[in-house]
Amino acid sequence: MEPNSTITILGFSLLLIYGLTKILDFYGIGIDIYGSYLAFYLFLLLSSFILTRNYRKFNIAITKPITQN
Repeated sequence: MEPNSTITILGFSLLLIYGLTKILDFYGIGIDIYGSYLAFYLFLLLSSFILTRNYRKFNIAITKPITQN
């Protein structure tokens, strides 16, 4: 992931989370209700930054037929 896209994704995520929490607070929904969901989505966001996205290509070509004895 390029640094510019990381900053953009992080910025949009923070704006979305902030806006969503303000909307939920306006309607009287407390953090005790949506806190676990928010923590899960923050975990997913953090995992997407930490874990790699470049995987090696695996060649799964079978050259000989599989026979049973």
